[in-house]
Amino acid sequence: MIQARTFYLIAFTDHSIQAATAYKVEGDQIHWITREGQERQAPLSKVDIQFSEQINRDRHADFQIP
Repeated sequence: MIQARTFYLIAFTDHSIQAATAYKVEGDQIHWITREGQERQAPLSKVDIQFSEQINRDRHADFQIP
């Protein structure tokens, strides 16, 4: 059986959503790895934290931003 790899959804204030296989927050920036393996970053102020947490919770993915 092939097991699906966990990924997270990061929702932004411009209503876009990015899928991430990993993420971390450093200072006022969020850094993530796309499903294609690319490294990205954005200001944390551009992340819709409440919606990001909600859509991940609905998917049973543990997504938390300090």
